[in-house]
Amino acid sequence: MKIFFIIFKSFFVLAILAFSLISIVLWNIQSKLPNSNISEYFPNEITKIYDTNNDLLYHVGNKDRFYLEYDQIPKEMVWAILSAEDKNFFQHQGFDIEGIIRSIYINIENILFNKSSNYVGASTITQQLVKNILLSNEQTLIRKLKELILSIRIEKEYSKEYILELYLNEIYFGRRSYGIATASSNYFNKSVYDLNIEEF
Repeated sequence: MKIFFIIFKSFFVLAILAFSLISIVLWNIQSKLPNSNISEYFPNEITKIYDTNNDLLYHVGNKDRFYLEYDQIPKEMVWAILSAEDKNFFQHQGFDIEGIIRSIYINIENILFNKSSNYVGASTITQQLVKNILLSNEQTLIRKLKELILSIRIEKEYSKEYILELYLNEIYFGRRSYGIATASSNYFNKSVYDLNIEEF
């Protein structure tokens, strides 16, 4: 009985210490977070200069992008992105606990059985947006915690549609293409409205 009491007491003290440490770390992180007001953010668009025949002469800027509002984005494009990136987007509150558990399981399995050297992430669309416009790409636990906290705040303050609108105009598709409108033009030489289902 005495041993049980000592074990319980030790566990209780360790739990209090762990809780205190986590609370201090979270308080410190929250005090240094950037403003989560994403309504002040607007992606830079490129300036394109055409001649009198409407042929492109050159463009100014380092990010090729045209901005589309949510209602202008084809619904098939929205569904395709959600299917690939975050199928539970309209159900979660900024983070996907099911996705986190799944990625932890897969990563542990990959490490233990050398199945793959690539780590599986569990970032939601909101978390990816936060990383792109408010944080950096550094791969640290602190940055992931900041990303998580800001994602929860943003999901409380903004509609899912607005978050998707920013994401679909911000995401990098390669070849200087930022956002779906520019990616459609650069990869398929056509408007996003003219893409067929296979191209989404």
